[in-house]
Amino acid sequence: MGSRTSKRLRSYIDFKEKYVTPTGLTINLYPISVVCEALYVTKRTLSYWETSGKIPHSWFVNDFGMRLYSTEMIRIINEALFTCNMTPGGHYSKPRGGQWARFTNIVNKKFAELAIKYFGEDA
Repeated sequence: MGSRTSKRLRSYIDFKEKYVTPTGLTINLYPISVVCEALYVTKRTLSYWETSGKIPHSWFVNDFGMRLYSTEMIRIINEALFTCNMTPGGHYSKPRGGQWARFTNIVNKKFAELAIKYFGEDA
Protein backbone atom coordinates (compact mmCIF):
# COMPACT_ATOMS: atom_id res chain seq x y z
CA MET A 1 0.00 0.00 0.00
CA GLY A 2 1.31 3.46 -0.75
CA SER A 3 2.73 5.51 2.09
CA ARG A 4 -0.10 8.06 1.82
CA THR A 5 -2.70 5.34 2.33
CA SER A 6 -0.76 3.79 5.21
CA LYS A 7 -0.47 7.16 6.94
CA ARG A 8 -4.18 7.79 6.52
CA LEU A 9 -5.04 4.42 8.05
CA ARG A 10 -2.71 5.01 10.96
CA SER A 11 -4.31 8.40 11.58
CA TYR A 12 -7.71 6.71 11.96
CA ILE A 13 -6.50 4.13 14.46
CA ASP A 14 -9.32 5.03 16.89
CA PHE A 15 -11.93 4.01 14.35
CA LYS A 16 -10.76 0.47 13.76
CA GLU A 17 -12.47 -2.61 15.13
CA LYS A 18 -10.63 -5.84 15.89
CA TYR A 19 -12.03 -9.08 14.53
CA VAL A 20 -10.82 -12.68 14.76
CA THR A 21 -11.45 -14.59 11.54
CA PRO A 22 -12.60 -18.24 11.48
CA THR A 23 -9.01 -19.17 10.59
CA GLY A 24 -7.76 -17.45 13.76
CA LEU A 25 -6.29 -14.26 12.28
CA THR A 26 -6.85 -11.04 14.20
CA ILE A 27 -7.53 -8.24 11.74
CA ASN A 28 -8.41 -4.57 11.95
CA LEU A 29 -11.64 -3.45 10.29
CA TYR A 30 -12.41 0.09 9.20
CA PRO A 31 -15.69 1.84 8.37
CA ILE A 32 -16.47 3.16 4.91
CA SER A 33 -15.50 6.72 5.85
CA VAL A 34 -11.93 5.62 6.56
CA VAL A 35 -11.78 3.46 3.43
CA CYS A 36 -12.93 6.37 1.27
CA GLU A 37 -10.39 8.74 2.79
CA ALA A 38 -7.61 6.18 2.28
CA LEU A 39 -8.58 5.61 -1.38
CA TYR A 40 -9.44 9.26 -2.11
CA VAL A 41 -12.96 8.40 -3.26
CA THR A 42 -16.42 9.38 -2.05
CA LYS A 43 -18.81 7.05 -0.23
CA ARG A 44 -21.04 7.23 -3.28
CA THR A 45 -18.19 6.07 -5.54
CA LEU A 46 -17.33 3.14 -3.28
CA SER A 47 -20.98 2.15 -3.05
CA TYR A 48 -21.29 2.34 -6.85
CA TRP A 49 -18.23 0.13 -7.26
CA GLU A 50 -19.87 -2.46 -5.00
CA THR A 51 -23.33 -2.37 -6.58
CA SER A 52 -21.95 -2.41 -10.13
CA GLY A 53 -19.69 -5.37 -9.35
CA LYS A 54 -16.40 -3.53 -9.82
CA ILE A 55 -15.41 -4.65 -6.31
CA PRO A 56 -16.96 -7.40 -4.17
CA HIS A 57 -19.18 -6.41 -1.27
CA SER A 58 -17.36 -6.46 2.04
CA TRP A 59 -17.85 -9.60 4.14
CA PHE A 60 -17.85 -7.62 7.37
CA VAL A 61 -20.71 -5.62 8.88
CA ASN A 62 -20.83 -4.16 12.38
CA ASP A 63 -23.79 -4.17 14.78
CA PHE A 64 -25.13 -1.00 13.17
CA GLY A 65 -25.16 -2.50 9.67
CA MET A 66 -22.12 -0.50 8.51
CA ARG A 67 -19.81 -2.25 6.05
CA LEU A 68 -16.25 -2.67 7.26
CA TYR A 69 -13.06 -3.33 5.32
CA SER A 70 -9.81 -4.88 6.48
CA THR A 71 -6.44 -3.27 5.89
CA GLU A 72 -5.70 -5.97 3.31
CA MET A 73 -8.96 -5.31 1.44
CA ILE A 74 -8.10 -1.60 1.24
CA ARG A 75 -4.58 -2.45 0.09
CA ILE A 76 -5.93 -4.70 -2.68
CA ILE A 77 -8.22 -1.97 -4.04
CA ASN A 78 -5.48 0.65 -3.79
CA GLU A 79 -2.91 -1.53 -5.57
CA ALA A 80 -5.39 -2.42 -8.33
CA LEU A 81 -6.09 1.29 -8.90
CA PHE A 82 -2.36 1.94 -9.13
CA THR A 83 -1.70 -1.08 -11.38
CA CYS A 84 -4.44 0.05 -13.77
CA ASN A 85 -3.18 3.67 -13.77
CA MET A 86 -6.40 4.85 -12.17
CA THR A 87 -4.95 7.46 -9.87
CA PRO A 88 -6.76 9.63 -7.31
CA GLY A 89 -8.21 12.69 -8.94
CA GLY A 90 -8.29 10.82 -12.23
CA HIS A 91 -11.40 9.98 -14.20
CA TYR A 92 -12.61 6.77 -12.58
CA SER A 93 -15.85 7.01 -14.50
CA LYS A 94 -14.20 7.00 -17.93
CA PRO A 95 -11.01 4.91 -17.82
CA ARG A 96 -9.49 3.87 -21.14
CA GLY A 97 -8.35 0.61 -22.66
CA GLY A 98 -10.31 -1.86 -20.58
CA GLN A 99 -9.01 -0.51 -17.29
CA TRP A 100 -12.25 -1.29 -15.46
CA ALA A 101 -12.22 -4.90 -16.62
CA ARG A 102 -8.60 -5.29 -15.57
CA PHE A 103 -9.24 -3.54 -12.25
CA THR A 104 -12.27 -5.75 -11.53
CA ASN A 105 -10.36 -8.94 -12.42
CA ILE A 106 -7.44 -8.02 -10.15
CA VAL A 107 -9.67 -7.10 -7.21
CA ASN A 108 -11.91 -10.18 -7.54
CA LYS A 109 -8.92 -12.54 -7.79
CA LYS A 110 -7.19 -11.01 -4.75
CA PHE A 111 -10.42 -10.91 -2.71
CA ALA A 112 -10.98 -14.61 -3.48
CA GLU A 113 -7.49 -15.39 -2.19
CA LEU A 114 -8.16 -13.25 0.88
CA ALA A 115 -11.46 -15.05 1.54
CA ILE A 116 -9.56 -18.35 1.77
CA LYS A 117 -7.04 -16.74 4.11
CA TYR A 118 -9.79 -15.34 6.36
CA PHE A 119 -12.45 -18.07 6.16
CA GLY A 120 -10.64 -21.21 5.04
CA GLU A 121 -10.81 -23.39 1.94
CA ASP A 122 -14.61 -23.61 2.04
CA ALA A 123 -14.98 -19.85 1.49
